[in-house]
Amino acid sequence: MVTRNYPNLTPFLLVIFLLVTLSTTAQNRFNAGAVVGFNLAQIDGDDHSGYRKFGLQGGLRGVAVLNKELQFSVEMLYSRRGSRSKKSKGEKYKLELDLTYVELPFLFNVLTKEKGEKKRDRYHSLHLYLGASYGRLFSANVDENIPRKDPDEDIIFSNYKEDYNKNDVSFVIGANYFFNKNMGINFRHSFSLIPLYKSSNFGGRYPSLNGYFGSLQLIYML
Repeated sequence: MVTRNYPNLTPFLLVIFLLVTLSTTAQNRFNAGAVVGFNLAQIDGDDHSGYRKFGLQGGLRGVAVLNKELQFSVEMLYSRRGSRSKKSKGEKYKLELDLTYVELPFLFNVLTKEKGEKKRDRYHSLHLYLGASYGRLFSANVDENIPRKDPDEDIIFSNYKEDYNKNDVSFVIGANYFFNKNMGINFRHSFSLIPLYKSSNFGGRYPSLNGYFGSLQLIYML
């Protein structure tokens, strides 16, 4: 069974308009761009380990220049994450949690390794950053095929996906590497600070779930 809720696109379109306007009217202080890539995710509490859940990630980035070596950036991202069990060679066992979020990362960036001979061509190739990200869960799907042994003890993930926390706050750390002033690549790791599901809030019948994931993105800045 799939639960889908689609976000209102009006705020997303407004962000596009504002970022493009700021980047074209105040290029020395503001910039905007786009990112596209993927997540490799896992969830603590599902009895599986490994970053096996693949999901697309992409969206927009806005940057405010604070000084020569410090920037503040905000992104609006479509992001799919969750959890996936490894393939079983014995009993037919499958568990996949497919979660779709809209994320808003707020990041402080330290710029290093300046390149370029002429002033107009200079850029910092390495950006190190950390910050926090707010995520809103818009879709949750559980696909499971788990051999049942004890109905009173077995964990059935689809039974409680309606109780998943719709809000997520994550700690984010990562680095950008730019090949030139416009194009770069981003490596990121995010750790959820708020459980997707907190067992104690629902009587302790099922284990708590807490997600984290790594991301790889291509970046294009105006």
